[in-house]
Amino acid sequence: MLKNKTDFVLDVQQYMDLDPATLDLLMNSTLPNNNLVILSWLLNLRHCPSTPLANMEEADLMNTFCSLSVEQWYTFVTVIKVCLNVFFFQMVLSDDIQTVVGIMVWVAEAITDMMDKMLPAINQLQIYLNNIKNLNLTAKNQPHPVRQRRSATSSAGSFVTLSRALCSNGIKALFGISKLPLVKESDPSITNNPQREEMIERFKIPRNATPFCMNMYLDMVNTTGGAIAWAFLKPMLMGQILYTPDTPSTRAIIEKANATLQDFANVRQYSEDWIKSSKYLFTSANKLKKTLPMLQNSLGNPFVKNFIQRLTGIDVDRMQETLSSFSNMTLMLEKNKEIVDHINTLSTLMVDISSCIKFDRYRGFDSADELNSAAQELAKNRDLYGSENKREATTSLPPEVSYTIRMHMDNVMRTDRARNRFFVKESYISSRKTMRYNRGFIYLQESIDRAIIETQTGQKAKETAVQLQPFPYPCYHRDEYLEAISFVFPLMLMVAWVLFIADFVKKLVHERELRLHEYMKMMGVNTLSHFFAWFVECFIYLLVTIIIMTLVLKHGKILPNSDSFLIFLYLCDYGLSILAFSYLVSSFFDKTYIAGLSGSLLYILCFFPFIIVTALEGSLTLMQKSALGLFSPTCFSYASQYMSRYEAQGEGIQWSNSYSSPIAGDTASFGWLCWLMLIDSILYFTIGAYIRTVFPGKYGIPAPWYFPFKLSFWADLCCVRPKKNTAKGLLFSNIMQNDQLAFSNDKGKGKSALSTKTGEDFSELPVGVALHGLTKTYGDQAAIQNLNVSFYEGHVTSLLGHNGAGKTTTMSLLTGLFAPSSGTIEVYGRDMQTNIENVRRELGVCMQYDVLFDHMTTKEHLLLYGQIKAPHWSDRELHEQVRTILEDTGMYAHRHKRVGTLSGGMKRKLSISIAFIGGSRVVVLDEPTTGVDPCSRRNIWDIVIQHKKNRTIIMSTHHLDEAEVLSDRIAFLEKGGLKCCGSPFYLKEKLGQGYKLTLTKKVQKTEDKQIDSAEVKAFVQAHVPEARLKEAQGNDLVYSLPPFNSSNASSYRSLLTALDSNLDALQLGGYGISDTTLEEVFLQLTHGQTEAKAEDGLPSISETVSDTISIDKLTSSSTVTGMALAWQQMSAILIKRFHHSRRDWKGLISQILLPVLFVVFAMSLGSIKSDVQHYPELQLSPALYKIGPSYSFFSNQNPNSQRLADTMMSFPGMDTTCLDKYLFIFSLHCRFATKTTTSPPHTEIPSSQIVYDLNGINVENYLVSTANDFIRNRYGGFAFGMPLPADLKMDITAVPENRTLSKVWFNPEGHHTMPAYLNSLNNFILRANLPADKDPRKYAISVYSQPYFGRADDEDVVVQGLLHILVAMCVLTGFSITTASFAIYEVTEHQKGSKRLQHIAGISESFYWIVNFIYDMVIYLVPVAATVAVIAAFQIPAFTERQNLGAVTLLLVLFGFSTFPWMYLFAGIFRDAEMAFISYVCINLFISVNTILTTCILYFLAQLNSVSHPQIFLSFSFGNGLMELARGDIEVQILSGYGVDAYKNPFSTEGLGWMFISSIIQGLVFFTLRLLINKSLMRKVRRLICYIKTVPQAAYDDDQDEDVVSEHLRVASGAASSDILQVNRLTKIYQHLSKKVHAVKNLSVGIPAGECFGLLGVNGAGKTTTFKMLTGDVSPTDGTAQIKDWDGRLVDIMECRKQGINIGYCPQVDALDDLLTGEEHLYFYARIRGVSKWETDRLVNYLLKRLQLNYHRNIITDGYSCGTRRKLSTALALIGNPQILLLDEPSSGMDPRTKRHLWKIISEEVKGKCAVVLTSHSMEECEALCSRLAIMVKGQFRCLGSLQHIKNRFGSGFTVKMYLAEASCDVGKITSFMQRRFPSTYLKDQHSTVVEYHVPFAPGGLADIFDQLESNKNALQIKHFSVSQTTLDEVFINFAMGKIGMETIPIDAEDENEVQA
Repeated sequence: MLKNKTDFVLDVQQYMDLDPATLDLLMNSTLPNNNLVILSWLLNLRHCPSTPLANMEEADLMNTFCSLSVEQWYTFVTVIKVCLNVFFFQMVLSDDIQTVVGIMVWVAEAITDMMDKMLPAINQLQIYLNNIKNLNLTAKNQPHPVRQRRSATSSAGSFVTLSRALCSNGIKALFGISKLPLVKESDPSITNNPQREEMIERFKIPRNATPFCMNMYLDMVNTTGGAIAWAFLKPMLMGQILYTPDTPSTRAIIEKANATLQDFANVRQYSEDWIKSSKYLFTSANKLKKTLPMLQNSLGNPFVKNFIQRLTGIDVDRMQETLSSFSNMTLMLEKNKEIVDHINTLSTLMVDISSCIKFDRYRGFDSADELNSAAQELAKNRDLYGSENKREATTSLPPEVSYTIRMHMDNVMRTDRARNRFFVKESYISSRKTMRYNRGFIYLQESIDRAIIETQTGQKAKETAVQLQPFPYPCYHRDEYLEAISFVFPLMLMVAWVLFIADFVKKLVHERELRLHEYMKMMGVNTLSHFFAWFVECFIYLLVTIIIMTLVLKHGKILPNSDSFLIFLYLCDYGLSILAFSYLVSSFFDKTYIAGLSGSLLYILCFFPFIIVTALEGSLTLMQKSALGLFSPTCFSYASQYMSRYEAQGEGIQWSNSYSSPIAGDTASFGWLCWLMLIDSILYFTIGAYIRTVFPGKYGIPAPWYFPFKLSFWADLCCVRPKKNTAKGLLFSNIMQNDQLAFSNDKGKGKSALSTKTGEDFSELPVGVALHGLTKTYGDQAAIQNLNVSFYEGHVTSLLGHNGAGKTTTMSLLTGLFAPSSGTIEVYGRDMQTNIENVRRELGVCMQYDVLFDHMTTKEHLLLYGQIKAPHWSDRELHEQVRTILEDTGMYAHRHKRVGTLSGGMKRKLSISIAFIGGSRVVVLDEPTTGVDPCSRRNIWDIVIQHKKNRTIIMSTHHLDEAEVLSDRIAFLEKGGLKCCGSPFYLKEKLGQGYKLTLTKKVQKTEDKQIDSAEVKAFVQAHVPEARLKEAQGNDLVYSLPPFNSSNASSYRSLLTALDSNLDALQLGGYGISDTTLEEVFLQLTHGQTEAKAEDGLPSISETVSDTISIDKLTSSSTVTGMALAWQQMSAILIKRFHHSRRDWKGLISQILLPVLFVVFAMSLGSIKSDVQHYPELQLSPALYKIGPSYSFFSNQNPNSQRLADTMMSFPGMDTTCLDKYLFIFSLHCRFATKTTTSPPHTEIPSSQIVYDLNGINVENYLVSTANDFIRNRYGGFAFGMPLPADLKMDITAVPENRTLSKVWFNPEGHHTMPAYLNSLNNFILRANLPADKDPRKYAISVYSQPYFGRADDEDVVVQGLLHILVAMCVLTGFSITTASFAIYEVTEHQKGSKRLQHIAGISESFYWIVNFIYDMVIYLVPVAATVAVIAAFQIPAFTERQNLGAVTLLLVLFGFSTFPWMYLFAGIFRDAEMAFISYVCINLFISVNTILTTCILYFLAQLNSVSHPQIFLSFSFGNGLMELARGDIEVQILSGYGVDAYKNPFSTEGLGWMFISSIIQGLVFFTLRLLINKSLMRKVRRLICYIKTVPQAAYDDDQDEDVVSEHLRVASGAASSDILQVNRLTKIYQHLSKKVHAVKNLSVGIPAGECFGLLGVNGAGKTTTFKMLTGDVSPTDGTAQIKDWDGRLVDIMECRKQGINIGYCPQVDALDDLLTGEEHLYFYARIRGVSKWETDRLVNYLLKRLQLNYHRNIITDGYSCGTRRKLSTALALIGNPQILLLDEPSSGMDPRTKRHLWKIISEEVKGKCAVVLTSHSMEECEALCSRLAIMVKGQFRCLGSLQHIKNRFGSGFTVKMYLAEASCDVGKITSFMQRRFPSTYLKDQHSTVVEYHVPFAPGGLADIFDQLESNKNALQIKHFSVSQTTLDEVFINFAMGKIGMETIPIDAEDENEVQA
């Protein structure tokens, strides 16, 4: 009944005086259930106490109530009314109605209570809905309907949308991967299950994921960026957090740290609750919509209103307002139904997303080992978020807490360094590079720190929020080009010098190869002077380049900030080391192109250590760096890196920073490296000089290894002349002189006793040169053996001997070109070996070949050598001497002409003049007149005779008339020993055999009577019975007559008289008689001695060579044709190339092993990897950055936060380094704070940081403005008390109103500043919130980081990739140099004429190139295969991953395929192989390497600017392909760590496909051009041009010889149609700038079979040009040269091989392969000429025997003497039974006996109906061989006809040659005698003791002249004489002497400077 019994009792006691017992009784009374009983009680009160009650208690109550007064009753009723509950309606209403009313009242109360509670929430909901509405989330336009791809809510867009919702730039931006390209766009949700399963397995997607999560994960990993994001998100979403130790204190911290995750779990629960309850919201609203009006109407009734208010106490008015609000809410819900749907969707999404997150993720472990094992397993599938290792093992939490967080290295910064070693100005704000801690580490650290703070302080620290912000950065200049080239900059600078290396090495080795260096030394040039000359010349070239490079680097804005003079000095320093390196490398080589190749490769190899420096720079010590810097390219490249680093910093290299490093802690510097380069240069020069001196190579005399320790060496170096001591070093010489028998051996057997007899005494003459026991051996063969001979001053001593006798070796020993194996050479009493420098000062040398400088003039040569030989001459004296020599030699008119334009004769004159200039006391002339025409020879004789006074002249020659004229003594050598020695007269006297009668046959005509040799012999013997036929050579019959004496004088006279009158009857054209000649002496001395060994059983020279077998029989019927011939020719070329390659082992090694070693080095350096396997544990504290002065700052905007600032300023400061120190005793780094007065105020805090107080200053502006003042010394700061931003005012839980924001500023340049300064702030918060009873100085939190090593760091992968790019560049450079060497063989063959000889022999141009290309490619495949094997062995993924190795192989093969053809294309334009090699290297390197570097720069620029560019260059696909593989591997390696397969098939067009195609196209195009562009095509083009434009005919001169004109008419009229060779109006015009020079003018001649036609002329007359036209090497400007084939048709000589016509050609310069043997040469040409296999052996053996080459058959031609080489060249011309034999000076350099043997062979060929065209400077040879000849002058025939005809026309009279007893004899007396006896006689020529007279008419004929001279021989002091009709030699000289100046215009092709018209 009562609302509240207690209130009722208190009210009754207060207002009524009621007995407590009665009151108690009233309260305990039980009311009846029946309402009527209660009503009867109330009515009975009117009759109290009249009615007695049975119940005593009831009676007591009734009595009490009856006793109440009216006032008490009123009071009681009032109290009852107030406290009564349902009294009224219980009394009035029935039970049923009472029940209903009760329920209604309860409902009203419940609704009122509920409304009171719901109304705030509804109001808040209304606010939220309005806010959501204001966000305008709904689309303004309805989206177009699209076909659903799947029913699941996830899509590719859901991941992007979700990531955008979480992060404004997308969640991928958080990981720095927002710009990654999409790899694939397929939809895994609808693809087949295998693909879906493969993705689930590859990316380790949990299989128990909800459908939403599974679809989202698959969508995420379907793109590259998403896959990488998944690698980061997976551990964040569901990764476990492990901790140790698993103690209560640790668990307590972990539980507190997990509060945030728990809050998120609650959000998920709330979302689920909303989803459940929201569905009832609209249902309730609909019901309320119906019931609320009824309630509102009911409550409007006064009765109901009062009733409710009375019974329930509810404020009905307020209830009505609430119901009205509910009415508004239902309307609001209806209006915002769509928004509520969005809320439902978001709630569903929240539930879905949270289903992807694991909330219970902490696991405890007892030990760190268990934790790490579990972590490693979890990390494999990226199921590890991180681990926390509490470092203290205590059960309770100590004051100083330290713990280690370990996460996957992708999510933290590496701990092996605190910052980059090198600083550049940039933002450093990069989530991928510098801010990886925000990938989860920071959140874990913050939650653990806050948990520790809560535990230590006993309260939750909520009063400050924390925000991390990186330093703002000022504007900085970003040089993208410098950034792009910074990596390749060292390589670019280094490669730029490769060509200098190749060129400088080439110059030095080429000088050695040509013996120029030794020649200069022979001429007295000091080695040091020669070195400095080379040094200065080369350095000038470098200096020009360096100046240009400096300007480009400085003003080309590559190094704009650097000091230009410092750059210049740096480049000069390296230029010096380039010279030193070239000098060192050149010391090891003798072959130029091998040296160039090896030098270039070695130079690149010396760059390889730079790769080590690049990879391991941080871990190398200064000593190690200096050791690597001993390789100058490495040192140079490393120094350039310092330049680019300083440039990147905007500072540039300056004098001020040259000795410091931009890298902290680096001990090396730019300045030290420059000094190191200088040290390198000195070292290289020293080692090079030592090697050159001790191991001079093939030429030169080696010094002992200890020579630097000899006093004489330093004396010479310091120009101190020791006292002369003639006896020094002559011990061996004295022994030799005193006891020569000790060396006697079989060499003495059979020797003439002449050498030991004292028939001639020269003891009064000073000995100039003496050889004592001289021996020189090559291997087992002795070239010189025990040679003892003296050479006297004032004498010309000639060395004679057959080819191979040792003459050249002796001359080489005399000049110091070789060192003797034993024995000594004394020069004016000084031992040559020990005094070589002194000896050479007085030595003049004329080598067998001209050692001249083509670019210098004649006068300049003489001035140069004059200064060298006679430095004591004044300038005037020097010029006078030069002028005198020029006038004496007849070269004064040519003094200003460059040597390159002079004829051969003029060059020899100059060479001999050089030998004599400067007063050389010893002059060595090695075959001074070789290759010189007779006229020039006589001029040279005059020079020698003129200069022999006071000189010792040693000469070698094959011209015995020259030796006889010039020599005072002659030494005959045989097999390296001395055969005999004496004056020409002495030798002829001792070995002479009387007179020689030479009868010349008439030229026979068919109708004439043939000469009868027997009749002639009988005729001669009839007069002189002792006469013997000595030899029948060509048209000459030579008879030996007995010595003239008184008894046979009449016989002589009668014979000569009879011959005069019977010439015609005997069919003789003329005769001559001469005394014993030196040639006869030579033949007698060498009789029976051949170059073949006795055991070979070959015929001697004296025997006949009429073998039973002949070439005709060998080759006439056994030639092959067609495909068999092609196959034979191909095999011949391949065999030849094989033999050459195997003998050129240095070249082969250079081509095969060097590039492979190159790749081995490159790959081994490319295999260098970072050795970081486990990162160290690192404390994350600002103390990391206290490297020098350390600065920080703070600001405070709220007084409540002042305690944080105070904590920071107090001990221990900003970090914990001073925590263990005593309060007042600090280390050097722990000081008390000291205030300063500067602005802004700054203070040094105990932890040694200088802290700036920035209160009232805009921190951001301050940081920007002072950024450049605090470089690398300000890494963080704090801003306390900042107002909370709007976005931080909302949280999962309520945000305290007084919360402030503390901002941690960190400098991202320091890798660990973010967690380090956050840790400092948390320490401030901890100390600021500690209770008063705890000492803040003892409390701290220390956090450590130690990443789990999962894979190589991205930075390491990039560095490794860049190393691979460097390796690719090095391989490209190496192969660019290597391939250049492969085409050198073809260039050499072209240069030597071997290629032309092969074309003449039948190899077509196209066939030649195809076969050589096949061979080169096969050889090239060897280094390619080895390279591929090396690459495969090293297993560098960039080049071996999957199909990459196949791609590299194909790139290498195609590189050769595409490179060789274009090199072949230019093979014909080079004059020497060395220049070709340099040019090929230049083209290969300059174009390919530089272009690849350019594409590399473009690539880096593209990475910077995100733009694309074309990367395919047709010529450079090899390098670009390697680079592409290396670049692609970087991407593959990085993305593979995230499960993304970014590998591209290199054979696809997306890979290297286009590069392969371009290489193939390039190779095919160039090879096609090579095959098309040949002489045949050029000839057709020329003919076409000539057809269009008529070439002007060269007019005939008016003084044209009648014989020449008649021959021309004979050919033009067709009278010569039977001739086998017909030349008609052959003309060749060369264009010299604007001047046309007629090299050959209108030559016409017909040569029948069986005729030898001689072509004579001085040097430069046009002979060689004519021959070149006849061989097809040069196309005629006009006219034709035709050959008659077997069928009688005329075939152009250019096309003769196609018609099967064989031409034999012996070129003027031997076209031999130096590394093939004579036998191999013969086999080669036999095969290509089509000689069948079964005849080849017989033919080769026949020719070897025929030309006496058996001894040399297995010796390579490089070791052949000049004569032997000529014999082999002639043998090659004889192969294949040629119809025409073209012989260009075939006997040049041969000794007389060999020469005669060759004449016999040629004569037999003529007999075999072969037409022979011969050129020669030996008139004797022409007389012996030629039936007809022509003399050419200035490109025209001046005479033509038979020998006798020419002699009769141009050589009437007699020639008398006398050899006088002494040079001082009275020549005038002899002249008077001759003119008295024979009027009109004149002195024609005089050379020393030889005088020559021309007798135009002798009445008594030759007999009369002979008789007069023989009778007066003693009176006139004549030793010997000869009388003959005028010889061809004299006719030639007559022509030559009448044409002075014809040598002035070089029109011969031996001067190859002319340009074809």
